[in-house]
Amino acid sequence: MTPTTEPNTQMTDVPEKIRDIMDGAQACLSERAQWEERQATWYKLRHSGLKRPSAPWPGAADINWPLVDMLIEKLKPLFVQQTFANELVANFYALKKDLQDFSTAAGQWFDYKLRQDSNFEDEIVSIADYMLMGGKGIAKVRWDMLKGQVAFDSVDPMMILVPSGTVKLEDADWVVQVHQLSRAAYKRNKSYDQNLLPYIQEGNAEEEARLRDSEKIEREGITHSGQPETIIVWECHVRTDDNRIEVFSFSPGCPTKFVRQPMIKPHGAKQCAFVEFNAEIKDKGYYASRGIPERVASMQMSMSKLWNEKLDATTVFNRPIFTADSPTVNVGNVRMRPGEILPHNIRKVDMGSPPVSWDQEINTTRLTAEQLIGIPDAGLSQLQRSERRTASEVNLIGSIMTQVTDLRSRVFRLALAQAFRKAWVILTAEKKRDLSFFYQNELLNLPPAALTEYWKIEPLASADNLNSQFVYRKKVERFQLLQGNPDVNQRNLTRDLIAAGDPQDVKFLLMDNDTQSAEQSEDQAGEIARMIIGFPSQVKPTDNDAIHLSILKGFVDRRIQTGEGVPAELAGLLANHANLHFRQLQKKDPQTAEALLAELEPMIQMLGQIVGQAQAAAQAAQLEAGQNAPALPN
Repeated sequence: MTPTTEPNTQMTDVPEKIRDIMDGAQACLSERAQWEERQATWYKLRHSGLKRPSAPWPGAADINWPLVDMLIEKLKPLFVQQTFANELVANFYALKKDLQDFSTAAGQWFDYKLRQDSNFEDEIVSIADYMLMGGKGIAKVRWDMLKGQVAFDSVDPMMILVPSGTVKLEDADWVVQVHQLSRAAYKRNKSYDQNLLPYIQEGNAEEEARLRDSEKIEREGITHSGQPETIIVWECHVRTDDNRIEVFSFSPGCPTKFVRQPMIKPHGAKQCAFVEFNAEIKDKGYYASRGIPERVASMQMSMSKLWNEKLDATTVFNRPIFTADSPTVNVGNVRMRPGEILPHNIRKVDMGSPPVSWDQEINTTRLTAEQLIGIPDAGLSQLQRSERRTASEVNLIGSIMTQVTDLRSRVFRLALAQAFRKAWVILTAEKKRDLSFFYQNELLNLPPAALTEYWKIEPLASADNLNSQFVYRKKVERFQLLQGNPDVNQRNLTRDLIAAGDPQDVKFLLMDNDTQSAEQSEDQAGEIARMIIGFPSQVKPTDNDAIHLSILKGFVDRRIQTGEGVPAELAGLLANHANLHFRQLQKKDPQTAEALLAELEPMIQMLGQIVGQAQAAAQAAQLEAGQNAPALPN
């Protein structure tokens, strides 16, 4: 398709908003040129390795030791496990008192929307990989109009432009996301101006020709495309004077027109749509965070060199060199074949033993890299040590390595919390009519009052989640230590133990409050039945004392109302049982015990009166029987 009228491409016709972005992008690309070159080197180092400068002979070994890839694959599960190893992905803390009753439901609804109704589980893995590889992962949190759900996009950091001098992405004056689209993808997006498509493609071709004589800093795939079928679109997020985010799109191939007209960001107008996940926090600067390749590149190159030299030595030692005392013998013609007879005076040259142990050197370098990065292996790797470590040394090293892992996890959780808060803002704006969710195979509903901004959302994550066996063992020990302790919430203690095995099992194994109340009521009914036939019933530390007392009071009230009454023996057993439950409740929950005291006191007094009257009647009968008894003979 050829345009009938070409738009004026003079910079004087470029809208001011686009001109400001293009000028700022020019400085940005100049500033990050060295960073881009390093990223290309680290990518090659991870995937194919840096080749040997010169081979000692044709066909010599040229193998890459995959240190960077090994470290990234070891660390990536840490961040995924942190996110999903618990029953819920986040805790909700109410910032208003009247929201406290909705915190559990809000957490369950949010967990359902992220796990079951978004692409979060897929994208967080990619984000973690970008973060470990280049030192920075970028997550874009947005609303997917087509699917009707919140969406998380893992964005290549190379495709993000920020103003020169930016320190934090959240505070940037503007952020540009570079999209590389096919013609079909451009046409599918109905929010783009379809009439600009031929001009953008022509602009790409002109830009390609102009670059040969241009001294401007340009980047193929960012400012232009060498492929005629690839469309470059810049999605710009600009902070306005009133601190709101304005979004618009244009193509550098046709900068005189907007691909998508400017509009204020619809959700969280004052929040940037992008979240940066940094691998480390050190000096200030947007490009300061280093990935694993940058930190261990020299070590991988050293290990690759040692490995190749080991293979070279293997080749040499497996192909012996011969010499002869007689100068008339050409030893170059001698070949080692089965059944071959060596000529007279031919002997093998003794090459001696290798001067170093390549395997030991490679292993030492690998362990050094793991110590530098802080691989969570408890720090028990032995660096050139043959003697055993003492228990105190093991505990100390394990504690230090745990702190290193925990610091990395805290940095990750800071960004994760920011992403969760952005997702909550979008969900509260778009899901006001879709408050239903599944929990424990039940269809539940979130109260509309919970859809508010007055929540503090924190990831329910821990650095310990990388070692599931360690976490499970630790929680089993805690459960055994605190089981039956009246000062500990036994339900939450059980929930925590079940989640250590598999967080999803909590939904199937742990009874909800209604089911637990029914079970406790049945237990108390059974205890009353035993007391009716004269057997005292024990009070267990795990009993829900408030429910037991409520059932017991209901039984006594029913007996009085129906005129059946309460026999003295049963009254004594019930009174003693109620007192035991009440004392136990006072230790567990003094406030609930105080609230129930006014309801229970009349019942306790009545049961005491029944027992007292029965005892007084028995004493009177015994006294009367003693007076009427015949006198004994002398």
